[in-house]
Amino acid sequence: LFELTQSPDVIGRVVHGTTSVTSDDTHIVCDSAVAMDVDLPPASGSWRPLTISSVGLGAVSVVAAVPELINGNASIALAQYETAQIRDYAAGAWAVIGRS
Repeated sequence: LFELTQSPDVIGRVVHGTTSVTSDDTHIVCDSAVAMDVDLPPASGSWRPLTISSVGLGAVSVVAAVPELINGNASIALAQYETAQIRDYAAGAWAVIGRS
């Protein structure tokens, strides 16, 4: 585990396999040669910012807690070098607000 500290408000970490988002996470960088999941916590409507980036060869699935949704879907997929910025905008619902 490698912790990125860019500013007091940004806590990032690099992961190499399936992981769950913690209450401290603001940016997760996924670096895996095989497919992996990033499991989201339950959405509360807090507008919490979260950025997830994929830099490895393996596909990354960002997965909402059941029965929650991300833009109407149970998960979103990120290919290598893709980044998604998401927010928990309502109880039980996440929104992708940016993607590159």
